Amino acid sequence: MRRILPALVATVVLLALVLAWSDLAPGEMGAAVLERLRTLHTGPVLLAFLVYLASYVGRAIRFAILMPGLHGLVHLTSVSARHNFLNLVLPFRTGELALPWILKRESGRSMAESSAALLVARVLDLSCVAAWLSLGLLWRGLDAEARRQALPQAVLLLGLLLLGLCALAPVARRLGPRIGHWGVGPQRMRDFAARALGHLGQLSVRRLAAAGVVSLLTWLATYATYAFMLRAMAGDDPVGRALGSIDFVSSLVGTTGLHLSTVLPVNTVGGLGSWEIGWVSGYELLAGLDRESATISAVVSHVLNFVFISIIGGLGFLLRKPPLRDPASADDGAAAATTGATPSTDALRVPGDSPR
Repeated sequence: MRRILPALVATVVLLALVLAWSDLAPGEMGAAVLERLRTLHTGPVLLAFLVYLASYVGRAIRFAILMPGLHGLVHLTSVSARHNFLNLVLPFRTGELALPWILKRESGRSMAESSAALLVARVLDLSCVAAWLSLGLLWRGLDAEARRQALPQAVLLLGLLLLGLCALAPVARRLGPRIGHWGVGPQRMRDFAARALGHLGQLSVRRLAAAGVVSLLTWLATYATYAFMLRAMAGDDPVGRALGSIDFVSSLVGTTGLHLSTVLPVNTVGGLGSWEIGWVSGYELLAGLDRESATISAVVSHVLNFVFISIIGGLGFLLRKPPLRDPASADDGAAAATTGATPSTDALRVPGDSPR
């Protein structure tokens, strides 16, 4: 109870802020959201769900790249679905702890290796959000000719992102052997960090670059999900026309507030309040949407997203693998897989891959 109480307090406070921020009374807000849900266009909702599902496949492929030796795309998609479902439901990103536990229990991978892969994934997530936001700001309001002229800048931005990513492994190789001798924190934690950095240092440049490309495509699918949701909310009324006027480039800018609220460790129970504040701040302050339309669309998108993740997460739990009899016994073999001798069962082999 002591752990959940701060999250409940934060949830109540943020929900109160959402209602205070909105120009609508609670009753009017509820009626407007229900009416918007009732009049949703089915086609865009289905497209949003399919693209959202594809983003989970992308996350699964990324884990296969970052953890050589993992195999089974269905199983990895199941792991990704369960991980994200718990991240949404549990407060303050405590659902992150589920990923190393699941991979150790079902695939026999060490907690240190899974934590290293998760750290890289989160760095990639923040980098991709920043990249797509920058591209949206760069292209927004430009005509076709101006966008063609801005294309080299966009390519340079993405190239710098991939270059920075490829530098992670060399940094980890230098830092790993030293961190265990630092006098900061318990020795057990320093040893764990050293093992995690050791796994990260064994990833090749090709694997890190491949993970970066897959992450960019995965986040593009995530942005497209919410663009389709906005299209589903379009209508002939003032709010519907405002939402229908948001094009994809503007949604790259507007949805960034939401993505930052879900990536950073500040989300509340079920994302209540933090989702809405992230969405409204992005679309009102960055995309120029009026506050009423931004608030209503924030609540509707949250409802749709919760339905989507409940379906996908539920399927993830149904498709989970049975736990290994002795997960700890597989840790040495999992560690060996990251030293360059990738087993033939790799879900994804990067051409020319080598540990350096």
